[in-house]
Amino acid sequence: MRDFLAKSQAFGNELSTEDIASMYLNSMRQLNNLKYSKEAFDKARTNANNNDALNEYAVTPDGRLVAQDTSNGDIKFVSLSELKDNKTLSPLTNDELLH
Repeated sequence: MRDFLAKSQAFGNELSTEDIASMYLNSMRQLNNLKYSKEAFDKARTNANNNDALNEYAVTPDGRLVAQDTSNGDIKFVSLSELKDNKTLSPLTNDELLH
């Protein structure tokens, strides 16, 4: 940490040790969140693969389809009737959603 403080001061940044400690702790929290997210992703992929569900349409717990609006790229949760009525919506598979 001292080396980082010395380098930051050499570039004209006045960072206190408290600032650096706070930045370090924030970085550690972000790393833990990334680790959890990767574990959740790996679990979802494994579950979908084990259930031969990678090529099935992605469905939310409340029964809505996950679709992408091809006109602007937005991802939306839609009902079957919304999907039928809106030709710019394209349903996504579980595999597409995982990528």
